[in-house]
Amino acid sequence: MIYSVQLSLSSHELTLAVQRLSGGGSDKKFAYYSLKAEINDNNSSLIIASTEASLDIYSEHNCSVQQAGQCHILCHKFIETVRQLPKGQVQLTCEEKFLVISMQETHHSVEIKLPIIEGYVWVEKQQLDSVVSSPISSAQLSYMISQVVFNLIPDPTLSYADLGYLHQTSVGVLRLVATDTFKLSYCDIHTDLPENFLTGGVCLSKKALNMMTKVCEQQESMVLFRVSDSQKVCHLKVSGYDVFVRASYMNYPHYTQLIPQTIPPPLIFDKEVLIGMIKRAAISVDYSKIVTFQFVNNTMTIIAYDEKSKSGLEGVETLAIEYSQDPLSFGINSDALLNTLSHIMSSHIALSIKNDRSPLVLYGATEPGDCVARHVMAPVAIPKPPKRYQSLSPDHEKSSDNIEKTL
Repeated sequence: MIYSVQLSLSSHELTLAVQRLSGGGSDKKFAYYSLKAEINDNNSSLIIASTEASLDIYSEHNCSVQQAGQCHILCHKFIETVRQLPKGQVQLTCEEKFLVISMQETHHSVEIKLPIIEGYVWVEKQQLDSVVSSPISSAQLSYMISQVVFNLIPDPTLSYADLGYLHQTSVGVLRLVATDTFKLSYCDIHTDLPENFLTGGVCLSKKALNMMTKVCEQQESMVLFRVSDSQKVCHLKVSGYDVFVRASYMNYPHYTQLIPQTIPPPLIFDKEVLIGMIKRAAISVDYSKIVTFQFVNNTMTIIAYDEKSKSGLEGVETLAIEYSQDPLSFGINSDALLNTLSHIMSSHIALSIKNDRSPLVLYGATEPGDCVARHVMAPVAIPKPPKRYQSLSPDHEKSSDNIEKTL
């Protein structure tokens, strides 16, 4: 096959294309990009595509095309080259088995040759014959993903650990949920949706969710979200940018039983103050990672002691708060807690827990309009603390199942 492309466009447009497509390949060293130059009646364009089993990405840019055609190149070399180009007009030309990237300024010229990969063909955009579609706020969709995606982990023993579950819970409510077995996060956005929009739900990989975030970052207020009739393919579109996501066939576990039916009135904390207290306490529990929270008489105390550690480190911090309920004590994984707090965007944290055997619920005291995110964590068993810390009298030998056991 003879590959032929000859065109020119600004380095800004080429950089934008690379930003849009980066992260879409299954293996950066072996993934490839397809370039297609088209001449139309009204304008000409360059389309750069990255296609794989579960994800197709297309970025289209207006340019001056002298010769239409297509070629395929290794993405990692193309990315590195484009990122190093100076500002100006870039010429792309196919010469025999190479794509020549060149620039000609008054006192400066650039010419780089990248080998063309033979044997590949252009993959056209998938035609979704029967779809339901809805415009969704870019800000809402981006916020929803940011509040959940950090939970996804590559764990081969748990089929759902690297999947987020996107579904319509009720009329006008779209929810994304994910868990890493220590914590479960979900976020609802309230928007106008068709009745049959994702009622069955789709399981999406972390890579797919990250690519969806990139669509939201294209400085357009709305994203067109289309779903195939089978609810196995999602298509997100803004001007010049298309992302097709094929959902996993994995069935997501029933997670709603982990979410408390009623959430008690929360305690409000300054985010930076709370994070600082937990970080200092975590220094003393480098082995177990478990810190103990105690609430009594308008006081919150964070205690760190590790019976299995030989370091002998102990720590205790006290903060005056408004708390007049029954004394409460529970343990929590400091790493999981800090990870959650770092992703809550509000400057103040709302913390809600009914008793030492109920889930801990965290969320931002303020959130964007029509968005509701909640992070649910299971308290963990804590040993009986040293006598100097036994200011409370609940049963410290409690045990609690984590989210993995419940799922």
